[in-house]
Amino acid sequence: MEISLQLDTGIGCFIVIFPDLVTLQSLKRWGQRLVDELDAKEGVGLLIDTGPHNFESIACLKWLKEFLTQASEVGQSIRKVAFVSPSLHRQPEIIDDKEAYFSDISDARIWLKPDCCGLT
Repeated sequence: MEISLQLDTGIGCFIVIFPDLVTLQSLKRWGQRLVDELDAKEGVGLLIDTGPHNFESIACLKWLKEFLTQASEVGQSIRKVAFVSPSLHRQPEIIDDKEAYFSDISDARIWLKPDCCGLT
């Protein structure tokens, strides 16, 4: 099953929904689709709903972290990233004005709005 990627123009961000099982190959395919979609877009948000964290291996998590932090196409176009996962895996926390973790998708959507909290 593929990773879902859709643009939500209401909050100016891409919504990413992971399937029950995330493989390294599916992450790489999703990464290429995201890079293609980001072409000529700047200042968009990224909401990643990881669901139950059922990754094929630790290599998936390493790839995802590297992709989000080192891929120049992504870093230049994304204004902020919100991760949604059950509190069991990660407690909700706003790291800074570009990265936050939530257990509820509606809270993540609010935080991602360009005018939320005075951020643009």
